[in-house]
Amino acid sequence: DVCPSTPAGEQADFTGCSPSQLDSDRDGVHDDIDQCPNTVPGEVVDAHGCSPHQLDDDNDNVPNDLDQCTNTPPGTTVNGVGCTPAQTDSDNDGVFDDKDLCPNTPTGESVNADGCSNTQTDADADGVVDAEDHCSSTPAGEVVDVHGCSPSQIDSDGDGVPNASDLCPNTPAGTDVNSDGCPAYSMAILGQPVFEDTPLGLISTSTFEILNSGSNDGLSISSIDVPEGFSVDVASLSLNAGEAATVTVSFQPTESRTYSGTITINSTNVNSQSVTVSATGAVITEIPGNINPNLISISPNPVSDYLTIELNNLTLSDPQILIYDISGLIKLKQDGFRSRTQVIDVRGYSSGIYLIRITGKEGELIKKFIRK
Repeated sequence: DVCPSTPAGEQADFTGCSPSQLDSDRDGVHDDIDQCPNTVPGEVVDAHGCSPHQLDDDNDNVPNDLDQCTNTPPGTTVNGVGCTPAQTDSDNDGVFDDKDLCPNTPTGESVNADGCSNTQTDADADGVVDAEDHCSSTPAGEVVDVHGCSPSQIDSDGDGVPNASDLCPNTPAGTDVNSDGCPAYSMAILGQPVFEDTPLGLISTSTFEILNSGSNDGLSISSIDVPEGFSVDVASLSLNAGEAATVTVSFQPTESRTYSGTITINSTNVNSQSVTVSATGAVITEIPGNINPNLISISPNPVSDYLTIELNNLTLSDPQILIYDISGLIKLKQDGFRSRTQVIDVRGYSSGIYLIRITGKEGELIKKFIRK
């Protein structure tokens, strides 16, 4: 009998030992209370004779000594160390695997709530990760370069207009531009031509100014259009910033009426601008001058066929004869006198009152005659 003091009533084996006297796995816990009878020699056991390798407190089929997640909820799938995805952070980014949309985040990178760093995200879906994307809000469907920027986001010449809309892609730095990315120009018209009544055949002048009111040089005036009866002394010009040019407008009426219209200034840089103009051609029956009217005679008056003009000892430099009817329609314009007696054929004139104007550097004189 190996166990001479077996308690009364206990069943003993062939050696005379009962379970309360035996420790089959030599773990220090008698067999009658040892819940883990096959403990590996040398393992530390609890009061029930079980080592951590024999226990599975959370029933996940991973023994306690290998279980890194001891409180796994019942019925969940675990990995080899007893952890569910909700208990695991494989890439150590602070976001558990069950919520981590980017499971392989490089070590040390900051992540968002989804466990993704900017080397793993592409917020605007342009094919360039956020860490390398210089244009973070590329519109959907636009083609981008290696930096994640589309033409609508790039401004190569730095003028504030993206390449996609820039009609002048190489604008020099510091140049003011318009919405097309081209140098911005501004034109102003200063003043308005004003004319007094002008005798038929004479020329009156007035002026206005064209100003480059922008900050860029090179405002180009390509042409100036004028209405009937008017002309200008400028065909085209170029103005630097702040520069103004004076335009002289000439009015030379050929009829006794009011001439009016619009002078249009055309430019290759800006929209055309206009200035209104109005002047009256007048029939003048008497003009004060320094020509003695007695030195010029016309006869016969009334006349039916030939009108004779006599210059009585009168000498004029650059003389001119101008005949027009009472409505201002010019009937004759003759430069120079061939002799002191000028004979004018008026047979083709309609009956009525006509004015004859004789001018020279010394002065001018207007007389009236009647075609009967």
